[in-house]
Amino acid sequence: MDRTAPSIVARLRADTPQDQQAWLRWADALMQPLPAGEEAALRRGWARFVQLMRDTRPDRSETFFGILRVGAVDIGVGSALETKTLIRIAGPTDAPDDDLILEARVTATPSGHECVSRPINGGSLHVLMFTALLGPRLPDVFGFMPRDGAREAPELWIQSWDPGYRELSVSDVRSQAELNELAIDAGRQLGGHFWTKFPEPLRAHQQFAQLRAYEMTHDRARQIAGELASETVTEWERFRKQR
Repeated sequence: MDRTAPSIVARLRADTPQDQQAWLRWADALMQPLPAGEEAALRRGWARFVQLMRDTRPDRSETFFGILRVGAVDIGVGSALETKTLIRIAGPTDAPDDDLILEARVTATPSGHECVSRPINGGSLHVLMFTALLGPRLPDVFGFMPRDGAREAPELWIQSWDPGYRELSVSDVRSQAELNELAIDAGRQLGGHFWTKFPEPLRAHQQFAQLRAYEMTHDRARQIAGELASETVTEWERFRKQR
């Protein structure tokens, strides 16, 4: 399945600083103050995260993961309602040019209504698999941090941003055409673009499984799509009348 980047990507890249120092300042500007209790809890759990990281990457010193700044961030489209935190760490040296920006997200507890969800425990394994398949390479830092309290408490999934990274926000979308492109691109990713990196026999099996699944759910999918479209139009009209 061919995949081309939506046109909005080129515009956002042009608007996002690519110079490392300018990009780090831009990322810093996204950070909003965390409540004192939340920041303290994150810093307490950070030691355990660093221990796990160093168990798997002993070549990285403890100072590599030293927190320089932390703050809440409000970005995203599909993840707009997720709680997200940015963490700037020191990286390989004391020089600011090689600092890293990490994003921490709460692994979501499934409610039964999502089309995609992450389990409350072990969810990082699923995230890692899709990251490996969808991206050109793995993030420089990735893993999960256990939360304070019971084992059932949602973990924090932590992943570094590539330099120059910019996450899409709702305000970035300028037209229905751009929104359509994003929806089609998301569908291609979820529908099997990443399977093109798999060996041929596995790709053939996955294609068979997807075709069979579509065959079994075709009528229900069309019905639900119609209901969702009707609900969207109804709510939009209600919103317009209230303005």
